[in-house]
Amino acid sequence: MKLYHATTAKNLDSIKAVGLDPNRSLGARKEVWLHTASRSDWAILHVVQRHKCDINEVAMITVDVPRSKLRRRWRGIWTTPEAITEFESITNAGEFSKSPVRTSKPV
Repeated sequence: MKLYHATTAKNLDSIKAVGLDPNRSLGARKEVWLHTASRSDWAILHVVQRHKCDINEVAMITVDVPRSKLRRRWRGIWTTPEAITEFESITNAGEFSKSPVRTSKPV
């Protein structure tokens, strides 16, 4: 299942070295939190507010996780207790959230 993980860019070196490690979770549950593309705006805003950073300091990691390893928490929000060490891509959240729709009419 193609999902995304939003995080601060300062965490990327550690994530590239050891992966998305549930043991580094600051929450009560030791899980990796993931979201669908439709919840990306919410996830980016969540990281900005929680870590008091600018949107340009947020990175979006694309992963592919088997559905059997996931637990649905809310609509579009998933968790896994397992570490994720393989990534499809890592993108700046500002770039990720740009709309592909043209805003001007062709001449």
